[in-house]
Amino acid sequence: MTPKVLKYRRPLVVVVHVVMIAISNYLTFWLRFDGAVPASQWELYLQTLPWLVAVRGLTFIPFRLYGGLWCYTGIWDLRNIIGGVVSSSVLFYVLIHWMFGMVAYPRSVFIIDSLLLIFLMGGSRLLRRFHREFTRLKGTRQVLIYGAGDAGEMIVRDMQRDGNYSPIGFVDDDRNKTGQWIHGVEVLGTRQDVPTIMAETRPHEVLVAMPGAKPATVREVVKALEPYKIPIRTVPNARSLLDGKVTDHSPGHRRRHRCETARRCARGVPPGDHLPRRGAQARADDGVEPVRGGEEQRHRQPDDGRGRRSLRRQPVYLDFER
Repeated sequence: MTPKVLKYRRPLVVVVHVVMIAISNYLTFWLRFDGAVPASQWELYLQTLPWLVAVRGLTFIPFRLYGGLWCYTGIWDLRNIIGGVVSSSVLFYVLIHWMFGMVAYPRSVFIIDSLLLIFLMGGSRLLRRFHREFTRLKGTRQVLIYGAGDAGEMIVRDMQRDGNYSPIGFVDDDRNKTGQWIHGVEVLGTRQDVPTIMAETRPHEVLVAMPGAKPATVREVVKALEPYKIPIRTVPNARSLLDGKVTDHSPGHRRRHRCETARRCARGVPPGDHLPRRGAQARADDGVEPVRGGEEQRHRQPDDGRGRRSLRRQPVYLDFER
């Protein structure tokens, strides 16, 4: 989308919604009367259309239907569409039948109109998302994902949006998942099928998406994958993910490192970013010795003039030398 279009996106979205409201209401009358709308009902349609547009247009504002990016449409957007349409239909019914007294306005129109409008609004958003999905370039780096659970599903969606990585399949220890599909990616087999899967798919790397598994289980999976001499990465648990940590089990890089964002951890950081760095030498003016681990140390400072010594935290320089 060009910057010029983005600048006027909000007014364009409002206009599109107004058009959909009018089309939906027209189709409702056409369906209600089997294509032969009586003159009295046609006149009723023209009289009430401005009020319908006003009620729906204002009701959509608190449901944020004018601000979402359609290429990321999901359950949250569908919930807001249904809530906005149903709420505006109730308000319009109260306005027409109770305030204006237009009892000739068919009650079935409110129901049919609501269903059609939900279909139009949801469908228009899904079309934008479909266009984005089908026009995306396929990633050049093929990744095999071990773990067909919530973490694996999240990783696949992230890879499909990114475009640099291409998920080629899942491996999961649950035999019942074999042959199932997640976002168009098949569960190819279990741990026992790994030799056949590796020979057939030839992935560039393997991502172990089992953040809730016990460390012993993860070590067993990594050990089973190590003979294939390809990069192996593991998705950390929720605590480590928030802390920005990812474990790289590639040959020569089996350590835990920091990464910039949780999303980058989930995607798998390139090997160059995982290279261990030599611990910085302690500076003489800091008086800090290199230590292993991430604990902070307290150091005594000179007397503060009142017979007390203050304590302050000093940074610790990590030494990754083994």
